[in-house]
Amino acid sequence: DKRIVQKWRAKDWPIKHTSTVSFTFENLGNGTKLTFSHIGVPIDQFKSIGKFLKQRLNEKQLYPIFDDIFKAFRECPYEKLVTIFLTNNAYQKELDGLAFSAKKEIGENDCPEQLTKIFDAVEQDVARGLYLNRNRDLTRWANQGVLLLNCDLSTERGAKPGVHLDLWRPFIEFLIDSVSGYNSGLLWILIGKEALKHKSLINSEVHSIIEVEHPMLSVKEKRPWRHKNIFSEINHASKFLNNYTIDWIIPYTENEINKFINSGLQIKKI
Repeated sequence: DKRIVQKWRAKDWPIKHTSTVSFTFENLGNGTKLTFSHIGVPIDQFKSIGKFLKQRLNEKQLYPIFDDIFKAFRECPYEKLVTIFLTNNAYQKELDGLAFSAKKEIGENDCPEQLTKIFDAVEQDVARGLYLNRNRDLTRWANQGVLLLNCDLSTERGAKPGVHLDLWRPFIEFLIDSVSGYNSGLLWILIGKEALKHKSLINSEVHSIIEVEHPMLSVKEKRPWRHKNIFSEINHASKFLNNYTIDWIIPYTENEINKFINSGLQIKKI
């Protein structure tokens, strides 16, 4: 368990006005409970995130469901933290609280296009002749120490991408500043232009940073994602620093393979 407390202020607050912020990370075994406290925020300078989200929840306009907004922290054990994927959300109803992970709606079998690009990259970068299980739920990555973090932890039905970026910006800025300052040896994967805006908050002397384009750009331009081999890079760095690597590939079991064969569906083999 770990608690981080420090003074903090936003750039547009009155001069010399600071607040007290604390993060408490509680080990739950296979995940982490995050408790966030923020005291001393100027009333006229800061939206109440909780009040705003509850209002949208009552209006049935909020994604993901309220209990999954902080799922990224719940599913990633703090003591296992190896890498942070920082990006901006491009989902709506599929949003499940983990960056790029996608909630499966009834009758849906295919991955969202940007997640397909990510799985293509995993195949190219680290797969070695294995059957690749393209499960839309990326909890298995989070449980191994990958913090899948959106800069906007929520969105609204029918809204354009990024509608909640400003709402979450103070929280995300403080989180990045705290995690960067109280840890070392993490690999930060900044995915897309929005994530790059926070690069200056990361201490590059004790952390490694890789910048890559957002996979949605490759979807729009109908080409492969330029991923810079981030999956193998993460494992090389983690092996050196922590003697630990992420298992990005979960192969199908023999029973699962037989089910596919019997059903006539195709399984892609690398």
